[in-house]
Amino acid sequence: MAWMPPECVQVRNLLADYAGRWWFAGGWAVDLHLGRQTRDHHDVEVAIPRAEQEDFRSYVEGHPDVVRCERQENGVFLPWPVGHRIEHPLHQVRLHLREGTVLDALFNEVDRQIWRFRRDLRIRYSMVGGRDAGPLDAPLLLLFKARDRRKKDEADFVQLGPALTDEERAWFEDAVTVAYGPDHPWCRGTGFERVYSCPHWYDGPRSGVADFRGMPHVFVSMWEDIDREPETFRLRPLTPEAFQAAVEDWDGWLKQLAGEPIDERRKTELESTLGRLIPELETAAMEDDAPGSFRASLETAPCARDNGHANFLARWTVLDEPRG
Repeated sequence: MAWMPPECVQVRNLLADYAGRWWFAGGWAVDLHLGRQTRDHHDVEVAIPRAEQEDFRSYVEGHPDVVRCERQENGVFLPWPVGHRIEHPLHQVRLHLREGTVLDALFNEVDRQIWRFRRDLRIRYSMVGGRDAGPLDAPLLLLFKARDRRKKDEADFVQLGPALTDEERAWFEDAVTVAYGPDHPWCRGTGFERVYSCPHWYDGPRSGVADFRGMPHVFVSMWEDIDREPETFRLRPLTPEAFQAAVEDWDGWLKQLAGEPIDERRKTELESTLGRLIPELETAAMEDDAPGSFRASLETAPCARDNGHANFLARWTVLDEPRG
């Protein structure tokens, strides 16, 4: 990392021998992404996996640069004794360092390489790193800031938002929609749309149900040679009844995957309904004269929802007009 302010250098040196994972968070992390300071900051924040908090507490205990450790609870900072575990949704501890630096450690929900949003555990993100004194990934930083949209949050979004890649922007807007609703002012629209199911997957999606221009469609791969790019799919609109049945059937599959009990009778009913409403799905979708069908190429991006093989967003490029 080419640029790092003295406050962050002090924290990096403090944690140089710490064996656990950690990332810079908050406003300084935004500036680390940008490689320059964009506004004033009152403290330094780092993200620590909650499961590793005991290792972190043991490391800072007795460290010559740490004056005292505190935990935040109900808006009040209290002593953080060794052995006291911080449970969700509580998440903040404060270290007072020599030379007056304040370090806030924020416990994040990280299981191996899967990060989950503390404020809405449905939202997930695949992450790597944590041992190179780098910042938390940009979409995660902005997701935290999207709730309150204070003056400093808006300033950080103006600076960092344009630096997001297409995939990062797609994940960010999906996560904001889940957490805060579809009308959030930071969502500008990326062209990526929701995927509801993907029952057939082989080195990528083969078929399933996804939105196209806001309306649910069935999609089926047209190429037997799956290495050919861009891969082409045939799409066809779904009736509301077929869509609801497909979504309920997929939810049942996810429950089975998680080892949860399902209603076997209802499962049979759904299979019968789908067989009636979407007859011979792959064959019908491949037919050139199927009503409303058309060809489109697919671009994917990670989504924020845990949805089995349908854990992606879809952006379609139409290759021909829908059949009448």
